[in-house]
Amino acid sequence: KYLGKSFIIPLTELFASEDVREREYLKAILHGIYARNMRLRRLIRTQMSNCCFRVIYTETDDIENGVSECLQLICSIIQGLTTPIK
Repeated sequence: KYLGKSFIIPLTELFASEDVREREYLKAILHGIYARNMRLRRLIRTQMSNCCFRVIYTETDDIENGVSECLQLICSIIQGLTTPIK
């Protein structure tokens, strides 16, 4: 009921934070939401892709905060796809 697009999108924007601990905790939260909520999976995958695209297509040469955490979350999602359902 409370988890939806208006909650997930600002949550994924927090990956730009300077604090490493905050980004790691955010990664754990998003992974938990992804694991337990089937209807938000597409939205979370899309937002993680947008995070990566933002880094690829921005004009600045700065490395954006949170890229490694986004990629780690995407990797864990992909590894979950290869695991057969019991």
